[in-house]
Amino acid sequence: MQKLIVTALFLLSLSAVSMAQNPTSIGKIDYSFEFNDPNDAARLLVLAEIGVDGAMGNRMFVGDINLGAIARYSVNDHIDVQTKIRKSLANFMFDPAYRKNFEFEGVGTLFLSNKVKDRSEEVRISEKEVGNKFEIQYFNTPLPQRNSFGFNAGLSFKTVGINPTETYDPAKGDGYNGVRENVNFSTVSLIGGIQFKRINASVIKLKKYKKPRVFDNYVVMSFDGIFAPINTFTDGITGERVGDEIKSEGFATSLPFGARFTYNVYGSLPASLTKKAIKYTTTASIGIRPYLGFSFDFGIGVMLVRK
Repeated sequence: MQKLIVTALFLLSLSAVSMAQNPTSIGKIDYSFEFNDPNDAARLLVLAEIGVDGAMGNRMFVGDINLGAIARYSVNDHIDVQTKIRKSLANFMFDPAYRKNFEFEGVGTLFLSNKVKDRSEEVRISEKEVGNKFEIQYFNTPLPQRNSFGFNAGLSFKTVGINPTETYDPAKGDGYNGVRENVNFSTVSLIGGIQFKRINASVIKLKKYKKPRVFDNYVVMSFDGIFAPINTFTDGITGERVGDEIKSEGFATSLPFGARFTYNVYGSLPASLTKKAIKYTTTASIGIRPYLGFSFDFGIGVMLVRK
């Protein structure tokens, strides 16, 4: 009996999925390209974003909500440069005394490989809801996609507000057991690794439809190692250097090494081709931050410049 019930529920779920979305491939359709060249994508990208940033290590949690901007420029087919700046709006502690978070990063990439090849993409013609069905009509067409691979290197400066007393473990007697609860921790880090870039830049004009179909994809993915040779601790109230005091206790076993994986989605088409469209962007990173341990950040933004 139990087996029959499980089977029935499984079949019902499959039926619900098939009824909820019913894609239908259609035959030949007349279309033309208004733009179809990933080699001629926008070379200057500027975006503004809001995001969250955090780290967990040494029994501490550091995190903030920030506002930032990213600018990326393709000097030529083989060299890209990108800069990022972020300023904290509010620490997760929601204490103005800890709103010291600031970050600036500059990275350059040398691409050794740039290959363009056609990839079959689904072009949706229409979407409509009929009863409890959602019908999609589409056709497939080959679109050029540019894939680039290379090496990147750069420099990062980051300041975060921390409470070093969180590192203290009463059971073991380890960590910082002093009186300083508001400390600004700054690092200067060297960044280096490999980077992948994928670009689609196509605008398809359908003969019987006013709205063009846009493939506006610019994806950047990197794997980086991080080394922070310069790190300072300053009292958030007095401004005095307190590195010896904090390092010898709260950060005694910490290392200046880390790593990260980043995945950023921008826009590839020049703004002149998508004047009425707002292009949203996403940036994400996860890894190990020097001294602070496991880290993450995520941002959502809008493109301001694409040309």
